Amino acid sequence: MVATALAAPTPSTAQATATVRGTVVDAQNAAIPGAGIDVVCGTAQRRTRTNAAGQFSLSGLPAAACSVTATSDRFEPLTRDVNLQPGDVAVALELQVQAFTADVLVTPSRGSEQGAAGLAESTSVTTRAEIDSRPYTLLAQVLREEPGIYVQQTTSAQVSPIIRGFTGQSNVYLVDGVRYNQAAWRSGPSQYLSWIEGAAIDRIEVVRGAGSVQYGSDALGGTFNLMSAPPLFSRDSLQTAGNAELFFGSGDESAGAQGEVSFRTSRATLQVGGSGRRVGDLRAGGGLDSHSALTRYFDLPSTVLYSRQPDTDFRQGGAFAIANLNAGRAASVRALFMHEDQNGASRYDRVLGGQGVYRSGFDPQSLDFGFVRYQNANVPGLDGVSATVSLNRQADGRFEQSRPTSSLDTQTATTRTFGYQLQGQRSVGSRQFLVFGTDIYRESLTDASRAIITQAGVSTPNRPDIPNGTGYNSAGVFVQDAFDVLPNRLQLKGGLRFDRFAFSTVEDRVLGVTEENVVQQAFTFQTAAVVRVADGLNATVNVTKGLRAANSADLGSVGLTGGAGFSIAPTTAAALGGQVGTTAAAGAVSTGALVPDLGPEQVYQYEVGLKAST
Repeated sequence: MVATALAAPTPSTAQATATVRGTVVDAQNAAIPGAGIDVVCGTAQRRTRTNAAGQFSLSGLPAAACSVTATSDRFEPLTRDVNLQPGDVAVALELQVQAFTADVLVTPSRGSEQGAAGLAESTSVTTRAEIDSRPYTLLAQVLREEPGIYVQQTTSAQVSPIIRGFTGQSNVYLVDGVRYNQAAWRSGPSQYLSWIEGAAIDRIEVVRGAGSVQYGSDALGGTFNLMSAPPLFSRDSLQTAGNAELFFGSGDESAGAQGEVSFRTSRATLQVGGSGRRVGDLRAGGGLDSHSALTRYFDLPSTVLYSRQPDTDFRQGGAFAIANLNAGRAASVRALFMHEDQNGASRYDRVLGGQGVYRSGFDPQSLDFGFVRYQNANVPGLDGVSATVSLNRQADGRFEQSRPTSSLDTQTATTRTFGYQLQGQRSVGSRQFLVFGTDIYRESLTDASRAIITQAGVSTPNRPDIPNGTGYNSAGVFVQDAFDVLPNRLQLKGGLRFDRFAFSTVEDRVLGVTEENVVQQAFTFQTAAVVRVADGLNATVNVTKGLRAANSADLGSVGLTGGAGFSIAPTTAAALGGQVGTTAAAGAVSTGALVPDLGPEQVYQYEVGLKAST
């Protein structure tokens, strides 16, 4: 790094003004255009940027002791103190390329941060900068560019990532480590992840493979942790900042805006923001829609009836607030709340873009999600403790009408989940780190109703897919241990978890709902090792058991399914003497085995690998 001042002191002219000129180059003496230059002289501050030749100039500065700071993406910032004198002062600044840093994740190992290279799991991080650089209408669409993740979209307003062959209810989704999944989620790809307010998310951590030891049920394919920005407190006085964005897309005639404003002091921060967008009908590639019922059933091009895919438009908007409080020595409080509404979403796979029904859709859809978390790193006997209380309310409305002359089938339901998490951590000696805790989620499905409305306007109550009053409670305890057997050479990691799940329904004789109580329980485990083979090269071994407990949709759903089958409660099937078929297709024949009690799905994962960084 080089900084030279080319002027002699002239004390008698302290009140005169000075000009600072200079160049910013890299280690190969190549100019760095667009570098930020900040000159601070006492309370005076000036800012500029380098031109295409890496040069800058600022005049009208006081002849005094000043600092010159140069910053640029991918380079380490550099600050030099310079005594400015009347006339010109030249400064040459040489920036060094940023040192390689591994992504730091908290998702694979609850309670601690760890670099990706030191983890046995396969991981990736999508940063805010990457989110902003990728075009998306729904936040999860940014995952298309992550290796090993396929983003499935049945409809324009639905996004469901597929990882290692699993999607929907077979992956765990978290917001700042708080469970987002609900037991009312149906099987297969689903729309629920689309409701997350994208403006509130700073990064997405993805852990591939079973993660049930850390987060319980559903973690078969992987774990997606959507994380908000960490708190940034000011040194003393109040600081404010904000941004606003407008966007437009020609492919789907979409338009919208998002913005946020933040307030920071030395004790507290507050960030509020939101977004709104209207998405129009999508223009198919080349003007032809290969999903069209016209093409699939009549071998006609979709352009016979339309140039844009009908019923692919929708509207979505929401707001969020994130607050942080410095609660004293080593203690803090963090609160987050987000609300999102989505309206006008059509099941394009069911209407003209698929099975040809008259109309089918999700409307309305809404989310209220929030939590309050207390953390303290100064607890006797522990290195830290955190306690979290959360609310997760998801409202799901649906409708379908097969033909203009047929009846309209509508149903709505609201699922509320109250969550409670308690976690502690403790170092044992200098080479062992324990994390242990419990999480409890109490879920209730309310306001569930279904009506069949005839052309004459007559409405007949019907049994909802999942009965009103259904409850689903889960509770788990876990412990995980990381042990540096040979410092900087061999680390072992192990974990054990026990979960209990309780499903219940309330009798409704009018709608044919019987009272049921189903309890499931299961153990999961993880053992892993990371061996440093050489500098920048680690060998990993990971053996994990994951689970997905039968949820409310599995145990309580009755009626036609999207695949044209018919779902029946397992206990009802067993009571009727039902038998297991050879397949799930229409041509299945009985195996002669009686339908068993439905228990958790389980997967055993055996994984070895090499991780190289350079």
